[in-house]
Amino acid sequence: MIRSARGTNHWARTLAGAGLLLAVSGCSVASQSAATSGGASEPTGSGAGSDSGAPSAEPSTGPLGGGLILVHEGYDEQNPSPLDVFTLDAGTGQRTLLGTLPEGWGPSYRNSYVLQWGADRKHVIVINHEGKWQELENSTDAADQLIFICCEPAREVLPNGEGTQALYADGWVLSPQSDQVAGLKARQIDVPGCLECSAPGAVVIVDVDGGNLRTLPLPAGAQGMGPISWSPDGTAVVISGCRPCNVAGTAAGAQITPPSGDWAKLTPYPAVEHAHLFVVPINGSPVQELLDEAETSFWSAAWSPDGTAIAFGSHECPPNEHAPDCFEGTFTLETLAVADGLRTTVAEGAADFGLGVIWSPDGRRMALGDDSSIFVMDADGSHRAKVADARWSETTWSPDGEWLLFSTYDEALGITSGPWIVAADGGEARLLGSYGGWAW
Repeated sequence: MIRSARGTNHWARTLAGAGLLLAVSGCSVASQSAATSGGASEPTGSGAGSDSGAPSAEPSTGPLGGGLILVHEGYDEQNPSPLDVFTLDAGTGQRTLLGTLPEGWGPSYRNSYVLQWGADRKHVIVINHEGKWQELENSTDAADQLIFICCEPAREVLPNGEGTQALYADGWVLSPQSDQVAGLKARQIDVPGCLECSAPGAVVIVDVDGGNLRTLPLPAGAQGMGPISWSPDGTAVVISGCRPCNVAGTAAGAQITPPSGDWAKLTPYPAVEHAHLFVVPINGSPVQELLDEAETSFWSAAWSPDGTAIAFGSHECPPNEHAPDCFEGTFTLETLAVADGLRTTVAEGAADFGLGVIWSPDGRRMALGDDSSIFVMDADGSHRAKVADARWSETTWSPDGEWLLFSTYDEALGITSGPWIVAADGGEARLLGSYGGWAW
């Protein structure tokens, strides 16, 4: 169904004022390189699924495709050691060692890294569990074919101009041109012992060498929520968020003890939360607030590959609950046309759609997951078909748009397994191994 979010003329004036109507144009997606260098060969993994709906890992016939996958080994708490990083050819099982990442200590989450492979198939960024850039260690000759971004972005000057501090941002995402990285300060930053050093939440942009830091504040009273999504031409990013925000999580007007002193900045009065999409131009132009819905939460804003639409998740609370702490109500996945503000609901239901939609590289299809399955559908929501059983899956398209890589949570065993691979048109899902992180 389609409904108008705002008058078309008003919408055009709003985005034209931000320089986005012409700037957000189509960009091609870089194709995956199929070149590999020598390395140890390992067959695709096998194992047994459980009664919780995990896909079968039984061997099957037929070639796998999609090209090289960047992976790192899973952490073994019983035998901790550095984690190998390598490229994996899904078709042949061949692995090419690139180097290692340091093992940490304690539970597995401290030893899981987020890997991103730039659209140029050259730049790689590794993010550790603290949200910091991680350096590749013990690099091999094969790693020389890639550019690993490290190690720490520029420090930021304190708001009072006296001294610097580490850049407290996370959720880093490479730009489509692989030349910049965007991060998010989701909330107001307060510096202990320096009351005048408060600064609003912001999007931060740095070059891949860590320099040329730009801090782009969000509107006063706003809180941003990742993930960050770049426009295809690299001129802006979009995030979901709220303004005003009901940080206390209670009904507006509820009787509470008023905060005082420093706590007043951290515990605002309850308010009716309003959901927005924030478009942040990286040239410092004013932030644009798209949409405004009370007692609603938006999440997982994602620009389409041609720049004409933004997909996002929406959760409208029922009358007896209040955003952001509501659990019932209607979950929808929608697209928002950049040119005229028209909204199209592409999926709707009582189930939580988790991570929102993931655009295919050509923008013609979407993948989405709920609490039990992964689906693929056309960009308008039609021809929706289940392609795998997977609970709370992290899903990625292959650069050629023919395959999906995903993880799944096994409720019976209490573990997350993956990556699994399945054809985007459906078929048997196969387990590639037990790895701690991957990127396509």
